[in-house]
Amino acid sequence: MEKTDFTYEKVHPISWPIRERGKPVLLDGSEKLDKPFIMRMKENVWNSVDEHCKRIGVPKSKWVLEAALNQLDHEQNFFAQKSDKK
Repeated sequence: MEKTDFTYEKVHPISWPIRERGKPVLLDGSEKLDKPFIMRMKENVWNSVDEHCKRIGVPKSKWVLEAALNQLDHEQNFFAQKSDKK
């Protein structure tokens, strides 16, 4: 991926999320259960996510959940397409 000039001054509140997410297949479970998720991050990653979320006006927990669901959807589609080609 090409590196571009980027500063956090370019980040501002927006209509979020900025792109529509697919619908990943989720396992059965209670919609009411809301479990915490603990994840270790290097300080520079944490600071970057923290600053980004502050500037776009989205809680980090919602941002990380959206990122996880986007990745899950992307990988499920990748593997589905890969198995269809066999």
